[in-house]
Amino acid sequence: MEEVTDCFFDEERLERFRRRLPRYRQSEFFQEYDVVKAQYLLHLLGRQSETIQVELLAKQYGFWPDQHFFFFKVDREGAMRSCIRLTRPLIGIHGRKYPLIDGLHRLYKAAHNGQQELLCFFLTLEEARFCKRLG
Repeated sequence: MEEVTDCFFDEERLERFRRRLPRYRQSEFFQEYDVVKAQYLLHLLGRQSETIQVELLAKQYGFWPDQHFFFFKVDREGAMRSCIRLTRPLIGIHGRKYPLIDGLHRLYKAAHNGQQELLCFFLTLEEARFCKRLG
């Protein structure tokens, strides 16, 4: 991990990575996490995505069709738009009750479209601490 963190904290490389993303995705944050930093770290690690079961995770978030939102909310209409691509993997953190830091709209859409599986990249808790927002 030392090798990765040395590269990861090269702010110039991170900013080059950030600028390669579409403008609307260059400043993505969820709670205390910088989603772009997470994407960059996953890129450096060469991490492979895992298949997750939509029903299990959607029920955990209250997104299953017979549930009502309780803690997490999404723009329901926005989530169902065609620009929400279910082929783009989610990003989560292993070891958290609610693991997702990117992909709530995709999870909602998959649950309401009857999709059984999605791809998800996972970080460990230790890796995720490198992805926290500064300031």
